[in-house]
Amino acid sequence: MVLPAGKTTLAQALADRYGLAVVSSDRVRKEMLGLDPQVHRPAAYEAGIYRPEVTERTYRALADRAERLVGMGESVVVDATFAGESQRALFRTVADRTHTATTWVRCRPPDDVVAERLRRRADRPDQLTDADATVAARLERHPAAWAGVLEVDTSRPMRQGVDEVARAAGLAD
Repeated sequence: MVLPAGKTTLAQALADRYGLAVVSSDRVRKEMLGLDPQVHRPAAYEAGIYRPEVTERTYRALADRAERLVGMGESVVVDATFAGESQRALFRTVADRTHTATTWVRCRPPDDVVAERLRRRADRPDQLTDADATVAARLERHPAAWAGVLEVDTSRPMRQGVDEVARAAGLAD
C-alpha cells in the first residue's frame, strides 16, 4: 500500500474482517533498530531511521516475515509504501517462490484529507507511523505506477475500501 493516508487503517480492517496477519513496515523498522514501535520518531525524507539503507533492511525483514507467515499457511497484508521498484520486485519474488497471489493497493484519498490526517497524527505521540506532510509530498513524486495497482479512496467509509480490496483479492464474503 502506498501513501501514508489510510494504509494502516485499511490493512488492519482487512486483517480484522478476514483473519489475516499484518506485517507493518513502521513496526518492523523500529523493532529492527531496537526502538519502541509506539514512540513517534519523525525524520526528514530518507533521513534518520528512514535512510535508504535502513529502508532496504526493513523491506528485506518484511519480506522474510511475510514469506515465513505464508509458509505457515497464513494470508498476509503487508502495510508499507512500496515506493521503490526494488521493494515491489522483492515481494514479487516472494510471491513467486510461495506461489502466492498478490493484490497491490494504493491508498489515494483527496489531498485535503491527507493533509488533515497528517496534521492530526503529528499531535499524537503514540502513532506507529512517523510520516508527515513533507514525506507524503516526496512519496507523491514517486508514484506507484506499476501494472495492476488498485487505487482506493480511503476518505470514504473504511467498509467501502475493505469491500473493494476484498473483491480485487478474491476475499469477498
